[in-house]
Amino acid sequence: AGALPVAAGGTGATTAEGALTALGAQPARLTFTGKTVATSAWAADSTYADYPYRAAVACAGVTAESFADVVLGPEDAAGGNFAPVCATYAGGVYLYAKAVPDAALTIPTIVVWR
Repeated sequence: AGALPVAAGGTGATTAEGALTALGAQPARLTFTGKTVATSAWAADSTYADYPYRAAVACAGVTAESFADVVLGPEDAAGGNFAPVCATYAGGVYLYAKAVPDAALTIPTIVVWR
C-alpha cells in the first residue's frame, strides 16, 4: 500500500480520488433532462437583488460543492426573466428569476459536475 511516486510511473496519490485529480481526470458528470419547475416552486429570495425569486430543482447526486450548467430553451434563455447564474445545493440546483413565471418552466438540460 502507499503512494507510487510519479518518478516511478505512479500518481503520487494514496487514494483513487487523489490519483484521478493528479491525472487531471474530469470529475463525474450528471445529466438531467426535461426537468419541470412548477410556478408554485418559486419563492421570494434575497440572494440576487435583480432576481428576487428562487426555485429549487431536485437533482439526485448533486452537492453544494458541485458545478451546474443549466440550459434553458431559447425563448426562456432570451426572455430576460431568468438569471444567467444558478447555484447548487445538496440534492439539486437553484434557479433565480425576476418574476414568478406564468407557466411551468421545462428545462431541456442540466449538466452537473461533482
